[in-house]
Amino acid sequence: EVLLRFCVDCIADIDVVLRTRRPLFGVLMRHAVDPMVLRTAKWAAHNAGGMRRMYLSDYWLDLDSEQKRQSKENATWSRYDLLMAALADFGEAENLRRRDWANWCDIASAYMRLGTLEPEAEKKSSTFFSKAAEHLNEVIKVLRPEYPFARYELGRVYRCWGKFDQAIEILESVLAVPPDQRDVGDRRIKLELDRARRKSKDYP
Repeated sequence: EVLLRFCVDCIADIDVVLRTRRPLFGVLMRHAVDPMVLRTAKWAAHNAGGMRRMYLSDYWLDLDSEQKRQSKENATWSRYDLLMAALADFGEAENLRRRDWANWCDIASAYMRLGTLEPEAEKKSSTFFSKAAEHLNEVIKVLRPEYPFARYELGRVYRCWGKFDQAIEILESVLAVPPDQRDVGDRRIKLELDRARRKSKDYP
């Protein structure tokens, strides 16, 4: 309950930023701000909007009607609806800044979550996981080579996808990276490794 309250409060704080972004952009325009600065501000707003909806989807089923109302989202939406809306936000960010490594990691995270929603529809689920892996591999190989967190997320994708051997191999390689050179802690990596070794596809 405390965690849910914290998440709702954070979502409300982010929502204030998002709801004021249009007036903010208007002020920036009136003061002849550098177009690149304005473009960056718009990118950040769309990316934050996508992250807001994506993380909200993790707790959506546990929220009561009042908490859903406070989230400013459509209370009748499903987790699928929230994640598709998140992907639309990330798509707007992509239009403003092509092939940004952070946005591509977020897109992959949304696709991974969509894959876990389709346990009975193997073909559709596989498509979502495949898109998640595609985005993360592009980050790892091109956009931010060997980025440890992207490799960790790829390990999570493979685990949820049921590709346990690949998941274990990747997660063990991330664990071997010195802690001061990666932005994911030992506890999270070992937790994912344990799940992969138990052949658990459960999210998270």
